[in-house]
Amino acid sequence: MKNYIFLFLSLNMLACSSKKNTNELKEAPVKYQTRLKNPEKAIVPQASNKVYLGAIQFEKDNLIKITLPDSTLVVAKQKNSSNRQYFLAKDTFLIFNIKNLVKGFEVLAKDNKKLWTVTFDDKKIKIAQADFDKNSFDIELHQESALVKQKEKLLGEVKSEDKEIALYNTKKEKIMYLDFSELYPSLGVLLIEDIGVEERYAIFSELLARGY
Repeated sequence: MKNYIFLFLSLNMLACSSKKNTNELKEAPVKYQTRLKNPEKAIVPQASNKVYLGAIQFEKDNLIKITLPDSTLVVAKQKNSSNRQYFLAKDTFLIFNIKNLVKGFEVLAKDNKKLWTVTFDDKKIKIAQADFDKNSFDIELHQESALVKQKEKLLGEVKSEDKEIALYNTKKEKIMYLDFSELYPSLGVLLIEDIGVEERYAIFSELLARGY
Protein backbone atom coordinates (compact mmCIF):
# COMPACT_ATOMS: atom_id res chain seq x y z
CA MET A 1 0.00 0.00 0.00
CA LYS A 2 2.83 2.38 0.89
CA ASN A 3 4.38 1.76 -2.53
CA TYR A 4 1.12 2.74 -4.25
CA ILE A 5 0.89 5.94 -2.20
CA PHE A 6 4.52 6.82 -3.01
CA LEU A 7 3.90 6.16 -6.71
CA PHE A 8 0.77 8.33 -6.70
CA LEU A 9 2.56 11.24 -4.98
CA SER A 10 5.53 10.98 -7.36
CA LEU A 11 3.30 11.04 -10.45
CA ASN A 12 1.32 13.96 -9.04
CA MET A 13 4.51 15.97 -8.39
CA LEU A 14 5.77 15.20 -11.89
CA ALA A 15 2.48 16.33 -13.40
CA CYS A 16 2.54 19.58 -11.42
CA SER A 17 6.15 20.24 -12.46
CA SER A 18 5.33 19.56 -16.11
CA LYS A 19 2.31 21.88 -15.91
CA LYS A 20 4.44 24.61 -14.35
CA ASN A 21 7.06 24.36 -17.11
CA THR A 22 4.35 24.43 -19.77
CA ASN A 23 2.79 27.52 -18.21
CA GLU A 24 6.14 29.31 -18.17
CA LEU A 25 6.44 28.83 -21.95
CA LYS A 26 3.00 30.26 -22.71
CA GLU A 27 2.78 33.56 -24.54
CA ALA A 28 2.09 36.49 -22.21
CA PRO A 29 1.90 40.31 -22.24
CA VAL A 30 5.26 41.96 -21.69
CA LYS A 31 6.03 43.30 -18.22
CA TYR A 32 9.10 45.50 -18.60
CA GLN A 33 10.86 46.12 -15.29
CA THR A 34 14.11 47.81 -16.27
CA ARG A 35 16.09 49.13 -13.30
CA LEU A 36 17.89 51.75 -15.40
CA LYS A 37 17.81 55.15 -13.69
CA ASN A 38 17.79 56.91 -17.06
CA PRO A 39 16.39 54.36 -19.53
CA GLU A 40 16.39 56.77 -22.49
CA LYS A 41 20.13 57.40 -22.20
CA ALA A 42 22.17 55.41 -24.73
CA ILE A 43 23.77 52.24 -23.33
CA VAL A 44 27.27 51.91 -24.75
CA PRO A 45 29.35 48.83 -23.84
CA GLN A 46 33.05 49.68 -23.66
CA ALA A 47 35.84 47.32 -24.75
CA SER A 48 39.15 47.28 -22.93
CA ASN A 49 40.91 47.17 -26.32
CA LYS A 50 38.90 50.24 -27.48
CA VAL A 51 37.02 48.28 -30.19
CA TYR A 52 33.57 49.73 -30.87
CA LEU A 53 30.84 47.51 -29.40
CA GLY A 54 27.76 49.37 -30.58
CA ALA A 55 24.99 50.98 -28.52
CA ILE A 56 21.42 50.46 -27.32
CA GLN A 57 18.77 53.16 -26.98
CA PHE A 58 15.43 52.62 -25.23
CA GLU A 59 12.81 55.09 -26.41
CA LYS A 60 9.11 55.81 -25.86
CA ASP A 61 6.39 53.30 -26.76
CA ASN A 62 8.77 50.38 -26.07
CA LEU A 63 10.89 51.24 -29.11
CA ILE A 64 14.50 50.03 -29.10
CA LYS A 65 17.29 51.22 -31.39
CA ILE A 66 20.41 49.06 -31.58
CA THR A 67 23.64 50.07 -33.27
CA LEU A 68 25.63 46.90 -33.94
CA PRO A 69 29.46 46.83 -33.74
CA ASP A 70 29.63 47.24 -37.55
CA SER A 71 27.42 50.38 -37.22
CA THR A 72 24.31 48.68 -38.70
CA LEU A 73 21.20 50.22 -37.18
CA VAL A 74 18.42 47.86 -36.02
CA VAL A 75 15.03 49.14 -34.86
CA ALA A 76 12.67 47.09 -32.67
CA LYS A 77 8.98 48.04 -32.56
CA GLN A 78 6.24 46.70 -30.34
CA LYS A 79 3.76 44.84 -32.58
CA ASN A 80 1.22 44.05 -29.85
CA SER A 81 1.14 43.43 -26.08
CA SER A 82 3.36 40.33 -26.28
CA ASN A 83 5.40 40.65 -29.49
CA ARG A 84 8.17 42.93 -30.74
CA GLN A 85 9.63 42.96 -34.27
CA TYR A 86 13.23 43.75 -35.22
CA PHE A 87 13.97 45.49 -38.53
CA LEU A 88 17.03 46.73 -40.39
CA ALA A 89 16.52 50.50 -40.27
CA LYS A 90 17.87 51.19 -43.77
CA ASP A 91 15.20 49.20 -45.61
CA THR A 92 12.71 48.09 -42.88
CA PHE A 93 13.68 44.45 -43.59
CA LEU A 94 12.22 42.19 -40.90
CA ILE A 95 14.97 40.22 -39.18
CA PHE A 96 13.08 38.36 -36.47
CA ASN A 97 10.34 38.53 -33.84
CA ILE A 98 10.47 38.41 -30.07
CA LYS A 99 7.56 36.57 -28.43
CA ASN A 100 7.13 37.22 -24.73
CA LEU A 101 6.61 34.27 -22.36
CA VAL A 102 5.48 34.07 -18.74
CA LYS A 103 9.10 33.55 -17.60
CA GLY A 104 11.14 34.70 -20.59
CA PHE A 105 10.87 35.15 -24.34
CA GLU A 106 11.54 33.44 -27.68
CA VAL A 107 13.52 34.71 -30.66
CA LEU A 108 11.72 33.70 -33.86
CA ALA A 109 12.87 33.98 -37.49
CA LYS A 110 10.66 36.05 -39.81
CA ASP A 111 8.96 32.79 -40.88
CA ASN A 112 8.22 32.16 -37.15
CA LYS A 113 10.77 29.34 -36.89
CA LYS A 114 12.08 29.26 -33.31
CA LEU A 115 15.74 30.27 -33.02
CA TRP A 116 16.35 30.77 -29.29
CA THR A 117 14.39 30.39 -26.07
CA VAL A 118 15.40 32.59 -23.13
CA THR A 119 14.02 31.82 -19.67
CA PHE A 120 14.92 33.37 -16.33
CA ASP A 121 14.25 33.47 -12.61
CA ASP A 122 16.08 34.94 -9.61
CA LYS A 123 18.90 32.38 -9.88
CA LYS A 124 19.61 31.86 -13.57
CA ILE A 125 19.18 33.09 -17.13
CA LYS A 126 19.01 30.17 -19.57
CA ILE A 127 19.50 30.60 -23.34
CA ALA A 128 18.83 27.54 -25.49
CA GLN A 129 19.07 27.22 -29.26
CA ALA A 130 16.20 25.38 -30.88
CA ASP A 131 17.16 21.84 -32.01
CA PHE A 132 20.79 22.20 -30.83
CA ASP A 133 21.37 20.81 -27.35
CA LYS A 134 25.05 21.78 -27.45
CA ASN A 135 24.13 25.45 -27.74
CA SER A 136 22.65 25.86 -24.30
CA PHE A 137 24.01 28.64 -22.12
CA ASP A 138 23.45 29.67 -18.51
CA ILE A 139 24.14 32.92 -16.70
CA GLU A 140 24.12 32.03 -13.02
CA LEU A 141 23.13 34.96 -10.82
CA HIS A 142 25.00 35.75 -7.60
CA GLN A 143 24.93 38.77 -5.31
CA GLU A 144 27.78 40.73 -6.92
CA SER A 145 28.63 38.59 -9.95
CA ALA A 146 27.23 36.28 -12.61
CA LEU A 147 28.90 33.25 -14.21
CA VAL A 148 28.49 32.68 -17.96
CA LYS A 149 28.57 28.99 -18.88
CA GLN A 150 28.08 26.70 -21.85
CA LYS A 151 26.76 23.64 -20.07
CA GLU A 152 29.47 23.23 -17.40
CA LYS A 153 32.20 25.07 -19.33
CA LEU A 154 32.94 28.50 -17.90
CA LEU A 155 33.00 31.25 -20.56
CA GLY A 156 33.42 34.26 -18.33
CA GLU A 157 32.14 36.29 -15.42
CA VAL A 158 30.21 39.53 -14.97
CA LYS A 159 31.24 41.50 -11.87
CA SER A 160 29.95 44.58 -10.10
CA GLU A 161 32.90 46.89 -9.48
CA ASP A 162 32.60 50.34 -7.95
CA LYS A 163 30.62 52.36 -10.55
CA GLU A 164 30.73 49.84 -13.41
CA ILE A 165 29.95 46.27 -14.27
CA ALA A 166 32.74 44.41 -15.99
CA LEU A 167 32.95 41.25 -18.09
CA TYR A 168 35.97 38.99 -17.59
CA ASN A 169 37.11 36.06 -19.72
CA THR A 170 38.38 32.75 -18.32
CA LYS A 171 41.89 34.25 -18.03
CA LYS A 172 40.42 36.84 -15.63
CA GLU A 173 41.10 39.60 -18.15
CA LYS A 174 38.61 42.47 -18.28
CA ILE A 175 37.34 42.60 -21.86
CA MET A 176 34.34 44.94 -21.64
CA TYR A 177 32.38 47.02 -19.18
CA LEU A 178 29.36 49.28 -18.71
CA ASP A 179 29.14 52.45 -16.63
CA PHE A 180 26.42 51.04 -14.36
CA SER A 181 26.47 51.10 -10.59
CA GLU A 182 24.28 47.95 -10.37
CA LEU A 183 24.90 44.43 -11.58
CA TYR A 184 23.26 43.65 -14.94
CA PRO A 185 24.08 40.00 -15.69
CA SER A 186 22.72 40.38 -19.25
CA LEU A 187 26.10 41.86 -20.21
CA GLY A 188 27.33 38.26 -20.21
CA VAL A 189 25.28 37.56 -23.35
CA LEU A 190 27.77 39.62 -25.38
CA LEU A 191 30.41 37.00 -24.57
CA ILE A 192 28.47 34.19 -26.27
CA GLU A 193 29.83 34.18 -29.82
CA ASP A 194 27.78 31.11 -30.79
CA ILE A 195 24.79 33.45 -30.89
CA GLY A 196 24.66 35.56 -34.07
CA VAL A 197 25.46 39.23 -33.44
CA GLU A 198 21.97 40.53 -34.30
CA GLU A 199 20.30 37.96 -32.05
CA ARG A 200 22.94 38.47 -29.36
CA TYR A 201 22.27 42.20 -29.11
CA ALA A 202 18.51 41.66 -29.25
CA ILE A 203 18.67 39.17 -26.36
CA PHE A 204 20.91 41.57 -24.42
CA SER A 205 18.40 44.41 -25.01
CA GLU A 206 15.35 42.33 -24.11
CA LEU A 207 16.97 41.17 -20.86
CA LEU A 208 17.93 44.74 -19.95
CA ALA A 209 14.37 45.87 -20.62
CA ARG A 210 13.16 43.23 -18.14
CA GLY A 211 15.56 44.27 -15.39
CA TYR A 212 18.36 41.76 -16.02
